[in-house]
Amino acid sequence: MRDSIIYLIGFSGTGKTTIGKELSKILDIPFLDMDSKIEKLQNESISSIFKNLGEDQFRKMETDIIRSVALVSNQDSRYSQVVSTGGGVWSNPENREIMSHSGIVVCLNASPETILMRLEEQHANEGSVADRPMLNSGQNSLETIKKLLEVRYKDYIKADFIVNTDYRNTLDIAMEIVDLLK
Repeated sequence: MRDSIIYLIGFSGTGKTTIGKELSKILDIPFLDMDSKIEKLQNESISSIFKNLGEDQFRKMETDIIRSVALVSNQDSRYSQVVSTGGGVWSNPENREIMSHSGIVVCLNASPETILMRLEEQHANEGSVADRPMLNSGQNSLETIKKLLEVRYKDYIKADFIVNTDYRNTLDIAMEIVDLLK
């Protein structure tokens, strides 16, 4: 079933988790946040996993979850679940192949300035920027975001749909995705 899973991809701070939860409510299907799943399985934060096990091991964990998620399908409904991925999942060709064959891939996009603003707000509210290891380079965060976006852009544009999240509310974005899925 090609479109049984709705995968949300995109850079950190584009709204994958927030919009994924809203989308799962609207469609009345389960929601899975991959980073949360990895943290729960490892019993440590993403930044700790990066520090203790390295990026390669973390990326392997992401691929293992993608494989297991792709095996799940619900024949009773068109979509079985919404999956919010980590920002770098789609950069792995194996993950792209699995995801493309097991679901619809929606890339959430935002400007570097919007991403930085959202990450700073999350950090102020939750301290969660510390759990975004790819952004903890000690450099100017805006420049780091721009560089990573530039590297990942060539992969992000391969998604089935691209939805901009700049200056938009969660419900509007989720409803746009629902419309795209029709």
